[in-house]
Amino acid sequence: MHPLLIVPSGGHNIDAPKTDKVRRKTATTEELLYYTGAKPVIPTIDTLQEVVSEETILIGEEEECSLPSRVFRESRPTHVFTRQESNTGNEEHAGSRPSSHQGQDSGSHATITVPDNLLMPPPKQTSLPRPKSLSNLRIYTAEPSPVLRRKAGTKNMPDSSPMLRRKGSFTLKSSSGGAATTASGLRRERSFVLKSKRSYSNNNLANCDNQASTDDSPDSESPPVQSRDKNVFSRLYTNMATTPVSTPDIGVISPFVGKSVMSKPLYCTNLAEGHDKPILSLAATEELLFSGSKDRTVKVWDLATGRETQSFGGHPNNVVAVRYSVETGLVFTVSLYNIKVWDIRESPNKCVKTLSSSGMTVNGSIAVEPNSRVVTLPAGEAQINDIQLASNGITLFSAASNTVRVWDLRKFMSIGKLSGGHQAAIMVMAVESIDADNNYVITGSKDHYIKVFEVPRLAVGVHTPKFNLDPPHYDGIQSLALQGNTLFSGSRDTSIKKWDLEEEKLKYSVNQAHKDWVEALQLLPQYNCLLSGGRDGYLKVWNCDNCALVGDIRAHGSPINAIATNSTCIFTGSNDQTVGIWKPRNNLSALVMDAGEMGNNT
Repeated sequence: MHPLLIVPSGGHNIDAPKTDKVRRKTATTEELLYYTGAKPVIPTIDTLQEVVSEETILIGEEEECSLPSRVFRESRPTHVFTRQESNTGNEEHAGSRPSSHQGQDSGSHATITVPDNLLMPPPKQTSLPRPKSLSNLRIYTAEPSPVLRRKAGTKNMPDSSPMLRRKGSFTLKSSSGGAATTASGLRRERSFVLKSKRSYSNNNLANCDNQASTDDSPDSESPPVQSRDKNVFSRLYTNMATTPVSTPDIGVISPFVGKSVMSKPLYCTNLAEGHDKPILSLAATEELLFSGSKDRTVKVWDLATGRETQSFGGHPNNVVAVRYSVETGLVFTVSLYNIKVWDIRESPNKCVKTLSSSGMTVNGSIAVEPNSRVVTLPAGEAQINDIQLASNGITLFSAASNTVRVWDLRKFMSIGKLSGGHQAAIMVMAVESIDADNNYVITGSKDHYIKVFEVPRLAVGVHTPKFNLDPPHYDGIQSLALQGNTLFSGSRDTSIKKWDLEEEKLKYSVNQAHKDWVEALQLLPQYNCLLSGGRDGYLKVWNCDNCALVGDIRAHGSPINAIATNSTCIFTGSNDQTVGIWKPRNNLSALVMDAGEMGNNT
């Protein structure tokens, strides 16, 4: 066998046997330094190029690289080892770096004593100086084989997929040393849901491959995951800035800033905002506006200052009706099976009485949970759908189920009933004075029928209807408007009918007056016109004489649930949580007259 020096740079041209090529490539450091006889073999450049061209050799002590063949063309001093006899079995060596060189082309070398037939590690002085230029060197980083990685328990783990991050929100971490993943197992960690933004931490996900954590180190955060309560399309807009819709603590009446169409009979001047849910009922005077909402409150608005002045709470569910008595200064609000009576003259406002559908009266208010709605009715109670006040201010009518209860407000007592054979719940009522001693009470029911009651001032006992109005609507009655002997009815069948109570017959019928239910009707006597509001969001004006359409306005983008008026303004309450305040144009009377004439001609 022949020796192979670690770093040659020149010397005599001695050919090495071809049978040693495999040995040269696979030998260890100690095996490369052995004695072969009386004369050491000094490899030349040609020999080394044949063996180590583009192969990995040692440079210095710990660095590996692949040297191109042109590196060996540079002349370098070569360190040669010689043999010396020794009687001991211990390894002895001595060497020193040569102090001078005879030239770049010479084969100068330093002599190091080596015992016979003794393998020994190379002296540190034999390391070749680093080449001047490493631009053409290719550095190889040795990786352990897959077999070794599996035995050690380390595994390059890819990033978890986005679907897994969304579903499980977990982070895979390696335990101490990076090689004990199998010992500690994979750990699943929950992450917090950030609703404001969706951001994944790439650094945390990279810990699966590169970061080894110790037992004492704190856990790194898991990638935050988007909330699952949103729909799929909301992910497309996660990074977009959204302005939350905030409701003011105290309601305000602000000017309307939209367009006003000159050809329309009405124009919007203001919007009242302050409720958190749809507005279901309205009542108005010259100075005050009352609004009842699904948010279980009733707000009182000062029309002069444009501010909310009071708010009535403590209702068990939606406030479906609100009425105000100018004579007594009391406000009546309806929610579920209760009628609350409020005295707004006191500050703060106070509920003085609570009336129930069964005829019971309680002083003060009935306590309810502030954050929960009452959905079940006590035994013997029924939901109240509407209330109306008589013109004298001392009689109240309340409709629950298919009967109407009569209350004397001087004593807050139930004194009578109106019962006459409605087959379904009464949804709406209208009251009008016939004379000083009698009132008309009109009831509209889900059974499609309208019944007319003539009730004395003190309606004690049970009263039956005077007559029914035929033909009935094709669906339930949702709204009524009464003036004198003229009655207008709006129904779920989208039609409006005009009735003559004195003749007890139908005068006009407008089919498809709205595209959906006719939810509210209100008369404007000074203009001889009727206002109607529907679930389609339109506010329409009709001629009272022949029910000719004067004009329509898209008042709200949501259903209109209630209409109220005073001498100057029209108020519309909608599902969009606002109250629209409208005024008629100066030529409204002329428009109503023109529409009536055109209707008569057709």
